[in-house]
Amino acid sequence: GWLSLNRFYAKPVYDATAEVSVYVERGTRRTGVARELLSAAIDRGPGLGLKRLLGLIYADNVASLQLFADMGFDRWGMLPRITDREREEVDVIIVGRRV
Repeated sequence: GWLSLNRFYAKPVYDATAEVSVYVERGTRRTGVARELLSAAIDRGPGLGLKRLLGLIYADNVASLQLFADMGFDRWGMLPRITDREREEVDVIIVGRRV
């Protein structure tokens, strides 16, 4: 699996906010790998100068939404029909937490 922290927005006032993405291969899902990776991002964020982490999660990805909620992320917003996934417009839920 992997985790990435990406700049949320190019303006300097957003430098303390990062978008966090987590991916775990199918064969290792539900083994705690994603939780470990996300926990590391939360723990190390302040040392990287971060104050906030955001996640952008497909609205139908119940497992990821639950994981982020379990890790202290709250729902901060929703982007309706923002993506074209497999020829279908899909909502994205914005989750966030302070670190």
